[in-house]
Amino acid sequence: MTGKSAGFDFGLKTFLTCSDDNNIDSPLFLKQSLKQLKLANRKLSRKKKRSLSREKARKNLVRVHEKVTNRRTDWFWKLAHQLTDNYDYLYFETLNLKGMQRLWGRKIGETRF
Repeated sequence: MTGKSAGFDFGLKTFLTCSDDNNIDSPLFLKQSLKQLKLANRKLSRKKKRSLSREKARKNLVRVHEKVTNRRTDWFWKLAHQLTDNYDYLYFETLNLKGMQRLWGRKIGETRF
């Protein structure tokens, strides 16, 4: 028990802003992998439908999406463990992420947890 407590605020520029002036930036894994995703999607769209090559290209696209998801999930788990090790009580704001995603699109999808 550390006896510490902290409140956190979700933001677009920084992922989390802590009440004791710590900022946690989001690594933006989707933005980093966007070039690979575009390339894999383009390769898939050029293949003939119902062909073996198209199935291979589809699996490659799925692999790239999975890699982004796994990196994001891993980062969230590591962040959660880091926060629970440093603080006993964590307070987060309640957000309507679906409504925010309509306004800001991919930026919110990138940082959602």
